[in-house]
Amino acid sequence: MPQNGPNNKGRGTMALIVSKSELKARLSPAGRVAAQMFDHLDESCCRFVARAPFVCLATSDARGEKHLAPLGGRSGFVEILDDRTLLLPEWPAPEVTQQLTDLLEDSNVGLLFLVPGEDVALEVSGTACLSDDSRFLELFREDDGPPDVVILVEVMAAAFVGAGALEKSGLWQQRPARR
Repeated sequence: MPQNGPNNKGRGTMALIVSKSELKARLSPAGRVAAQMFDHLDESCCRFVARAPFVCLATSDARGEKHLAPLGGRSGFVEILDDRTLLLPEWPAPEVTQQLTDLLEDSNVGLLFLVPGEDVALEVSGTACLSDDSRFLELFREDDGPPDVVILVEVMAAAFVGAGALEKSGLWQQRPARR
C-alpha cells in the first residue's frame, strides 16, 4: 500500500513495508534465518568480548534521540564480571559524554563488538548504569590512573551477527592509503 515515508520531502508516494508479515514475504530465505539469541553471554560470546579491541555503544536520550559512540582499547578492555554483566571503562572523551548523559535518562543500550579479521560481530543489548565504585575503577587502572566512571551493563540478549555484511564490505582487507 503506497504511503508517504518519514522525511519524504515531496518525493511523492512510495510503497513501504509496514508489517512483519509483509517483511517476511519480501525477504529471501537466507534473510529469514534469525541469529541465535542468548539471554546471557555464553562461552563463545565471552571469548569474543575478551578478544575485542573495539565496541560501538548505542544509547537514547529521554526524547528518543539515538546516539552512537565508538569505544576502543587493548583487546579485552571490556571486563566480564559474569555471564550477564559487563563493565566498560570510560575516561573523559567528548564523543562519549552524550552517551553517559543518555544513560541517566534511558538505561537501554546496544553494544556491537568487533574483532579485526573476524567475519562476525557480537551484538549485545541490555540495560546500563554508571558507577564510580573504586572496586570497578581499579580493574581498569592505567599509568595515568583509573577511569572516571565505568558503564555497568546487564545483558538481556546477545547474538553473533553480520557475517555477510562484514565479508561483503572487505572491512578487514588492507586498503590503499587515502589521498
